[in-house]
Amino acid sequence: MGHNQTPMQTKPREQFVQIPNEEHRSTTVMNQTGTLNRTNTIKWPTIIICTIMVITGQSIAKLLENYYYLHTTNKRRATWFQSLLQVIGFPFLHTPFYILLYPDPRKPNQLPPSSDRTSLRFLTLLYPGIGLAMVFHARLYTKGKLEIPFNVFTLIYTSQLLFTTVLSFIVKKFKFNRWIVISLFFAMAAGALTLSSSFPGEPENDTAKYRTGVLSAIFAAFSFSYIITGCQNVFDNVISKRDVATNRKPSFASVFELIFFSSIFATIVFLAGLFITGEHHVVKAEVRGFSEGKRAYILTMMGQVGAWQVYWVGLVGLVFAVSSMFSNVISVCTWPIVSLLGVLFFDSGNDDLDYYKGAAIVSALLSVVSYFYRLRKEKRNSYETTS
Repeated sequence: MGHNQTPMQTKPREQFVQIPNEEHRSTTVMNQTGTLNRTNTIKWPTIIICTIMVITGQSIAKLLENYYYLHTTNKRRATWFQSLLQVIGFPFLHTPFYILLYPDPRKPNQLPPSSDRTSLRFLTLLYPGIGLAMVFHARLYTKGKLEIPFNVFTLIYTSQLLFTTVLSFIVKKFKFNRWIVISLFFAMAAGALTLSSSFPGEPENDTAKYRTGVLSAIFAAFSFSYIITGCQNVFDNVISKRDVATNRKPSFASVFELIFFSSIFATIVFLAGLFITGEHHVVKAEVRGFSEGKRAYILTMMGQVGAWQVYWVGLVGLVFAVSSMFSNVISVCTWPIVSLLGVLFFDSGNDDLDYYKGAAIVSALLSVVSYFYRLRKEKRNSYETTS
């Protein structure tokens, strides 16, 4: 009698889907799990534009923040409102988000993103999670700077690079090489060397609250690292799969989408905190008591709102284009620029040009050059492999 033989099961061969990118004449490669091969998706225009946005947005936002604390009479009372400014500008992103997300009429097989129910369920949980992390970061960042001397805050807050390194290795299995290690070393040096900068809202030594201030700085650094690492996880493991399922190419619209929906949740939490604590009454009094007048106050707040959105788009855009590690390096390397601009724009007797600021600028340049060299080398190797 013949016996029925069960066919041998073999591990399915990994399949790759290649989506042509006509604009850059490159190829976006995804495996069957939907994970992006970032080496083949490096686009220099996107990286350069996002880097400029991070530098510009962060510089303007922090300069206006310094201007506010120089002329306000309530330095420690409007912390909910100052935190809110970092996320409330999300409506500005609606138009570019809609334009980039709108289906291409030349591609009738392209489905709307909401048609993929699996990714939709994940994103309804992940976006509020990132939004909550944004709330923690903004609150702790704002309070920490007001409770301990700025040089102490700066040294502690630089630890975000260490947190990002650990999270990237654990969550994304990030592969380090000597150029990235060199870049991280100089980035940490650049961040730490800005300790000589002053901040108008910092307390006097006798009024500093070191315990709460130090804890706020530590958890602010961790929450920032959590945000950008979480963004990379969403791009790689959820949105990339949705793009495959809906016949879409990876698009910068994903950056606007993530910031937009996460900021909605964060804004709701901040507004609730603003009214529950009664701080909205403080804001009304602050407008009347601003030494430069009501018009200057409103323009300062609006400028911060717009600048923070430019910063977030650039920051998350670098996560989308390269990695959370590179995004964090660029963000920290902007600090010496902000420090230098603060000396040029504000006539403060406590802050001037010194060797620390010069060394910080040099360290930031070496860090960025090292990472860009590594990216260029990866791009060149990918071309040689595919050709």
